[in-house]
Amino acid sequence: MADKKIVSGKLLGIDIGTNSVKIAEVESDADGMVVTALGEAPVPDDVFVNEDIQAPKQLASIIKKICKECGATCKKAVVSITAPSNTLVKTLDVPKSDSAKQTRLSVKYEVERLFPKSSYDTEFDFVELPNSSDTNTTVFVVASYRKLVEDILKVTKLAGLNLDAIEVGELGMGRSLIDLAVAMEEPICGILDIGASKSTICVYDRETVKNPGLGISVAGDTFTRTISNTMGTSIQEAEEFKKDYAMLNMDIIKEYYDKKYSNDFEFDSSSFDTAFDDPNYNPAYASQGEENPFEFDGMDNGEANPFETSEDNPFESGDANPFEQGEETVEEPVKEEVSNNQNEENFDFEGENEKLAEEVATKTGAKFNLSDMEDETNATGKKEQKVKAVDPEKSDDICHMILEDLENLQNEVRSQLDEYYNTTGVNVQKLYITGGTSKIPGLDDFLEEYLGIEVLKGNPRDIIKFRMAQTNMEILDDLNSKYPIAIGLAMRDFVE
Repeated sequence: MADKKIVSGKLLGIDIGTNSVKIAEVESDADGMVVTALGEAPVPDDVFVNEDIQAPKQLASIIKKICKECGATCKKAVVSITAPSNTLVKTLDVPKSDSAKQTRLSVKYEVERLFPKSSYDTEFDFVELPNSSDTNTTVFVVASYRKLVEDILKVTKLAGLNLDAIEVGELGMGRSLIDLAVAMEEPICGILDIGASKSTICVYDRETVKNPGLGISVAGDTFTRTISNTMGTSIQEAEEFKKDYAMLNMDIIKEYYDKKYSNDFEFDSSSFDTAFDDPNYNPAYASQGEENPFEFDGMDNGEANPFETSEDNPFESGDANPFEQGEETVEEPVKEEVSNNQNEENFDFEGENEKLAEEVATKTGAKFNLSDMEDETNATGKKEQKVKAVDPEKSDDICHMILEDLENLQNEVRSQLDEYYNTTGVNVQKLYITGGTSKIPGLDDFLEEYLGIEVLKGNPRDIIKFRMAQTNMEILDDLNSKYPIAIGLAMRDFVE
């Protein structure tokens, strides 16, 4: 940390999401900050309803269990909760004033205008940012519904912890991912957090949040749904395919962009040269000497007219007409063989998998052979079909499938970066990516190539040391994708 004083102590960071809880314990002394414990546990579906905590005791038990399993002993906690509909994180410009009270009233007015709750139901806090002008003060504001604050207080108390602060995840990510020594030379950077159900991009000036939490519609679940729909598999199977095989091939991506945005196509109007190009031409009054597109050859010279009745016309009254009323004919119903085995299914889907595979290949260029299926027996003894990926091209197949999603992700990020430049006149010089989907190999290279800025996979190990009793490679591999917020929360009190 450049030009920062390290304070001694110990702190617990708790990142509460609707799908999981992540915990980090950080200890600080004269030698610097060290992560001493990390842990995670899933959150059952009934704990949250519409981002509201419905089971505080159950959530507190989950936190206690994680602390016990990972060896975290600190009782002082900083908590962040993912609840975008219940929180407001924004930078605002308010009229400049020498009175702190007047500034707070101005911020309160803006919060009430932007946040659809009365002031009696809302808690907010703010900090003034250094880029204020002569007439306006720029503030970083965090607001939340009072019930959410009360629920967090209740959960931490039930977990046997002392709540030190409630903080937004963007601040935590900035502490654990941005190297301030590097940021002194390249101060404006962004962090793209690509989670499972949502993605956000936040812009920082060194460690100060300049543009917080701008939403991106493309997230990990977007890729999963595309894979599921393309392959005709369940969401669970598609998620496993994504985790196991997703890897971006820049040659495939370049070919996709070249084809879509190529300027080589030329419109050939000559193929449309007809009599209709003559503005004086009217087919209804075409002369005998002109070719009439509505005239049949031979209609006036005695040749056969396909619309005249003849012995070859089955609709003439003299011939049998299958549509005329007559003696009713009752056909014998086709008898189907029924198996004597009552448990045997009589549906024949032979060839359907091959047909689906051809459709997938035609639409996406993917080469998954969906006819290559394995029968697996489940717990009830019934056989189920499970897709088996075909080597060696499965990673390229996944890349083909998600090309449009990748393009949408790149376009949305570019739009947010352009908006920041249009507002401030300053370019974002570097982008860190984090979140579970950032683990896809090649995603950083793709974004760097098509955004035109440096893109890195942020890693807390570049910022802070680790000394954990229960260290394993799986946890270290997940540092970038899972723990930046929790680690950053636990770093909160140690830098002045």
